[in-house]
Amino acid sequence: MMRWAMIPGCLAVGWVLAVWSEPAWGGTLLARDGKSYTGTVEFKAGNQVVVTPASGGAVTLPFQEVARLSRPDAVPMPVLPPVGDPHLPLPWRQADIGHVKEPGSGTEEKSVFTLRGAGWGLWGAADSFHFVYQTLTGDCDVIARVGDPPFEDNPFEAGLTIRESLETNSAQAAVMMFPEGKLRMSCRPVDGSAEAAPPAGTKPYQWVRLVRAGDLISGFCSPNGVAWVLVGTVRVKLSATAYVGLACAATLNQAAVGAILDQVKVTAQGMGPAEGLGLVDGSLVAGKPRSLDGQVLKYLDAAGNERSLPAEAVAYLFTRPLPPDLRKMLAERKEGASLVTGDEMEGAVQGLRDGRLTIASLILGQQTPELSKTVTAVLRPVKATGKCSVSTRDRSFYRCQTISVGDGVVLAEGGIAGTLTLKAADVVEVNCTGQ
Repeated sequence: MMRWAMIPGCLAVGWVLAVWSEPAWGGTLLARDGKSYTGTVEFKAGNQVVVTPASGGAVTLPFQEVARLSRPDAVPMPVLPPVGDPHLPLPWRQADIGHVKEPGSGTEEKSVFTLRGAGWGLWGAADSFHFVYQTLTGDCDVIARVGDPPFEDNPFEAGLTIRESLETNSAQAAVMMFPEGKLRMSCRPVDGSAEAAPPAGTKPYQWVRLVRAGDLISGFCSPNGVAWVLVGTVRVKLSATAYVGLACAATLNQAAVGAILDQVKVTAQGMGPAEGLGLVDGSLVAGKPRSLDGQVLKYLDAAGNERSLPAEAVAYLFTRPLPPDLRKMLAERKEGASLVTGDEMEGAVQGLRDGRLTIASLILGQQTPELSKTVTAVLRPVKATGKCSVSTRDRSFYRCQTISVGDGVVLAEGGIAGTLTLKAADVVEVNCTGQ
């Protein structure tokens, strides 16, 4: 269990964050001399780190000799047999999901995937389609471009899906393109449940994207693979390891139809918090923004406690999981808000109250959009600073100037978020290569 406390008297910007839990955790230590140690990691008084491999023989190092510490995912990637599909490169595999009138197929040549699939598609209480997939553990980001459809008599859909299993009624989220250019995002929150779909899009986008951050799945579309528009965000109950890939269906379960998908990119990476604050030094703080005036931004942290930061420390607010490339683009954007409709509202963000932003729009005058209907709200530029960083279990990422360790704790100092005292078991990664 994680507990949070306010500790007065050691304030950089008004507060110190402390977390209590068990002191030891398994992970990998990379020393500055290039040596690597894997085992149980413990932090001891006197700025000492002790690593005990499973084979025994503890190694004690001064923390100054540590370059990086990282904790592996709690659920390891399953070991797949080395035998692959003769028509697909590893780690891709393929299968027909559900009842299909005729078998589907998938091939790859020069990074272009050609799928043929029958079935009814991904909707309702059960899916039926052809699936070219791989398994991924943890957060991930999947991108593909749906090519011009071949001439077919039957309507079809093609796109991306993330699923709990290969069963027809598996929990899943999908963003699918139809021949007329319409886009549809669907989801089945848990195995066997009825599908719940946000409203269908109508813009002729060819690029589709799915981003997983825990149980939150966000769908995006784009006309060019650079400027992305949020289609929707849904919550789907998934295990740590899920099935991710390309989907094609005839929609009427007639003869199998074809689809071409290229520019496919699958990335396994952390997405950061699902909702929170981006600070001017590049830190990410998990939380729910509550209010903002000219001096202070107040928010609820992951434990539900109210916190505050100086307004000038906050660069942007976000209400959806954002992959790193989209977060990086925020540093180049002007002040204003990006709405879930894909529209941009430029202007100074002057406040947040009762769930509504106040924006002095350059064109429309004062506007008060709902925060829940925005993707991001940019207040000021990001200028990443800090030689070190600490990542925590709630997906926060803190930049700082120095890191030290005590008896079962990690201390991060000199960051714009203040002095942080974190219990070791709640730290996912410590990076002090610049210290």
